[in-house]
Amino acid sequence: MKHKSDGVGENKRIAAVLTILIVFLFLAFSYSFSQSYPEDEYTDVILLKNGGAYLGVKITEVVPRKKVVIENMDGVVIEIPFPKIYAITDKENYPAVRKEFEASRPPRQKELLSEPEYIGLLGIASGDGFSSITALLINGYNIDNFYAGAGLGWTDRRERGYLSFMIDFRIYSGIGRVKSFVYSEIGFFGGSSVGLGFGLKIPWGEPVYFMIQGGFRRQGNPEGDSYSSINIMLGLSFRL
Repeated sequence: MKHKSDGVGENKRIAAVLTILIVFLFLAFSYSFSQSYPEDEYTDVILLKNGGAYLGVKITEVVPRKKVVIENMDGVVIEIPFPKIYAITDKENYPAVRKEFEASRPPRQKELLSEPEYIGLLGIASGDGFSSITALLINGYNIDNFYAGAGLGWTDRRERGYLSFMIDFRIYSGIGRVKSFVYSEIGFFGGSSVGLGFGLKIPWGEPVYFMIQGGFRRQGNPEGDSYSSINIMLGLSFRL
C-alpha cells in the first residue's frame, strides 16, 4: 500500500522537474531574442571551394594566405583557412559569384547524408493518473528535410525506470531559421512504445538548436501493462 508521504514526495519531484524545464525555456528564449546586431555590419559572404558558404557574416580579420576570421549574427567567431576559400564578397554580389562558381566546377555526385545530428530531450509524460519523467537521446542523419535516427529512451514510472531502444523520424518544414516539425517514435525491448507529435527547432548559436516538442505516446512495460500519455519535452540538437 502506498503511503501518503510517498505521493507527496513524488509530487515534489515532478514540481522540481517542471520548474527546471520552465527556467531552461525562459533562459533559452531570453538569450535568443536578446541578441541584436546592426544589419549593415553582417553583409559579408565567404564562398568555399567545396560549395559551402557563410552568408550574412562580418569579416573581423584577414591574414593573407593563412586565414580569414568571421563573426556570424549569433556572435560566434569562426576561423576559415585561406586555401579553402573560393571568394570573399557581399550579399549584393553573391548571386553572380555563385553562378560563376557553379559554372566553373565539375559536376559531382550529391551526398545522400549530411553530418550526424544528435538530439537530447527531457520532459514530463502524464497519463493514466500518473506523471513521470521521460528522456530521449537520439543520433541520426538528415536527408533534405527528413530526419531519421536511433538511440535510447527512458521513462520513470511508478518508482521504476524503463530503458528502451528508440527509432525516431522527423519531417521539418518552414522558411527561415526557425523550423517546425512532426515526429514519430517507436520503442522496443525495455518498454515498447509508439508516439506521434509536433514541435519547433530554434537556432541557439550555430551549430546548436533549442527544441521543444509535445505529443501522444502509447507506452508499454516488461510486465505487459500499457498506458497512454501526453509528453512535453525540451532539449537541444547539435552537430559535432
